[in-house]
Amino acid sequence: MESFDRFIAVIGLVTYLTRRVREAQIYLDPGTASIILQVVIGAIVGALATVKLYWHKFKNLFSKKKSGNNNKPSESREQSDDD
Repeated sequence: MESFDRFIAVIGLVTYLTRRVREAQIYLDPGTASIILQVVIGAIVGALATVKLYWHKFKNLFSKKKSGNNNKPSESREQSDDD
């Protein structure tokens, strides 16, 4: 939980510092746009890979639980015991 609190503190600090700037003059060259595009595509692919890895657990979370073995002996076994 400590790492989550630290994460929230960092996000709060970054938000505060970026909102404090009134005017920013920047130049975004094609290389910067390419890096941003790669990050976005990588995040999407990573999320899809994670979903694929955990799909079975996710699916079982929302599916109805099937009753398994009822612990009843089979009829053939009962008949063989009578002999």
